[in-house]
Amino acid sequence: MTINNVNPTVAITAPENNATADQGTSVSFAGNASDPGDGDLSANLSWTSSLDGVIGNGASFSTSALSVGNHTITAQATDANGDTGSNAISVVITEPPEVMVRVASVVTSTINASRGQKFGVATVTVVSTQGEPVADYNVTGLFGTPFDTEGTKTATTNGSGVATFQTDTSAKGPTVTFCVSDVSGDLAYDSTANAPGTSCEGTPPPPPPPPPPPPGTATSVHVASLSSGSSGVGGGNKVGVARVVIVDDLGVPAEGYTVTGEFSGDFNETGQAAVTGADGTAVVETSATGRGKLNVGFCVTIVSGGLPYVDTDNAVTCVQ
Repeated sequence: MTINNVNPTVAITAPENNATADQGTSVSFAGNASDPGDGDLSANLSWTSSLDGVIGNGASFSTSALSVGNHTITAQATDANGDTGSNAISVVITEPPEVMVRVASVVTSTINASRGQKFGVATVTVVSTQGEPVADYNVTGLFGTPFDTEGTKTATTNGSGVATFQTDTSAKGPTVTFCVSDVSGDLAYDSTANAPGTSCEGTPPPPPPPPPPPPGTATSVHVASLSSGSSGVGGGNKVGVARVVIVDDLGVPAEGYTVTGEFSGDFNETGQAAVTGADGTAVVETSATGRGKLNVGFCVTIVSGGLPYVDTDNAVTCVQ
């Protein structure tokens, strides 16, 4: 009888030498072994790590239990005569990256308020750095002009990772912008990983609010009353007329304010304006004329003058 004294030949086919993987991820190993006398010995392979000891057996297996460090992985086979053969590769296991959260997108839109006026809306999607939506995170951000005076706003993400914001005030045909200044929750916030253009970094902060005025000092104006009708101009012709009374927040008539608005009904004119007198009344007229019984509607679009115009304080903005 011939005795085989040749050691088994061992090859490692996976992973490649010097492969790297994050700790906790699954690493697949595969190899083969053969011997002239005993044939295929792949099923007898024993796999060991220089750091973790025995990690598997057989021609292939997977493990996610390798510790952090530089492993020398050895695959060894023994034939019927007790002769052994082996092969080795290096596998580097690294610390997994810290899971954080980031802003994946900011989408802006508008919703209708009153005639021609719209609220600004922003929907912010927050995900982990692994791409999973995160719920119950507080998102803080700022609307841009014309809503920048509203200051910072905060909303909480839902189960889809979405936080929704809406302005308190409205504007006519606004271009809505929004940026995120902070995200807080269980995981740290990595603003450097945000989608482009979604962070407030580099965006000038809104101006600080002005100090409170002394008692008895007016701070804004609004529409106290509004009526519309027509007025004869001769020859049976009439112009549309709107009478707008502007007062300050103390109820005092506001003189010298320009009231601009839009006529509707039998007159379709925009940008018509007049200036308030000492009684706070501006009489706005159409440039066109009409005859007979006329339907005259009017909406105030802007009031400009010394104090800010706060349309949310208006008693009325439109009449039909």
